[in-house]
Amino acid sequence: MRRIFLSLITFYQRYISPHKNFSCAYGLLHQNGSCSSRVYSIIQNSPPSNLLPEISAQFKACKNAHLHLTAEKKKEEAENTEGTDKKKSTKNNDHYLCIGGECGIWACLGIFS
Repeated sequence: MRRIFLSLITFYQRYISPHKNFSCAYGLLHQNGSCSSRVYSIIQNSPPSNLLPEISAQFKACKNAHLHLTAEKKKEEAENTEGTDKKKSTKNNDHYLCIGGECGIWACLGIFS
C-alpha cells in the first residue's frame, strides 16, 4: 500500500505540480521541502499508526505557513502604502495557495484552483 501512495505522490510531483500556478506555502516559508515531499517522507519512514497524525500535522503546518505569509504580505502592503518614498517590494507571495487557509489534499492537487 505504501508503494501505491509513494507512486501517486511521485506522479503528482512530476506531472501535476509543475503545471500549477501556485506553490506550497510551507515550502515557500521554510525552504525545506513542500508538503508533497514531506508527506512522501512520512509515508516512507513512519509506522502505519503514525501516518494520519503526522500527515495531518504537516497540513496544519502548511496552513500556519499560509497564515504567516498572508499576514506578512498584508504588513508589507500596508508599509508600502504609508509613504510614497518607499520602494515597492519585488517579493511576490501570490503564488502559494491554501484554499481559504484550509490546506489539505485538495489544495495540494489544485482541484479548487
